[in-house]
Amino acid sequence: MPSADGSALDGFVDGYAVDAAMSAREALDPLAELFGFDLVASSGVMRFLPRQGRSVAALGTDDIVQIGSAHAWTP
Repeated sequence: MPSADGSALDGFVDGYAVDAAMSAREALDPLAELFGFDLVASSGVMRFLPRQGRSVAALGTDDIVQIGSAHAWTP
């Protein structure tokens, strides 16, 4: 298992069970999704970095379609 650096995160998990053989990334991905951090492996070190939450797009009221309108998409 690579070295790990979690110094950028705040908090802790009281317990976590891994019930099958898997890579470190496979074991940690569910925690990363749940607690909002990214795993970055570089130079033999797995770093735990908080997600910054930057917006990828800004939506205005003209971009939103009201449910039930003639332009609403229905599956």
